[in-house]
Amino acid sequence: MQIQIYTDGSCHTQQKVGGWAAIIFLGNEKLELKGFEKDTTHNAMEMLAVLKALDFLEKKYDSNNAFTKIEIVSDSQYVVRIL
Repeated sequence: MQIQIYTDGSCHTQQKVGGWAAIIFLGNEKLELKGFEKDTTHNAMEMLAVLKALDFLEKKYDSNNAFTKIEIVSDSQYVVRIL
C-alpha cells in the first residue's frame, strides 16, 4: 500500500502561535489532520505536521497493514533535509 502525505506548518512570529496540517492520501481515502500550538516556531510546526501524520498512521493501522511506500511532500527545507 502506498501513501502520500502533504504537510505544512506556520507560526506567527510575534505571537508565537502556530498551526500545522497534513493531508494523507491512502488509496482512495483522503484524511485531513490539523492542529495548533502556543509558544512555538515555524520549524517546529513544519516538523510536527510530519510527526502527527506518521503517528496517526501508526495508531490507525496495525503491523499487518504494511505500507510499501510512504512519500512525504513538504515545502520546508528543514523537514526535507532531516528526512
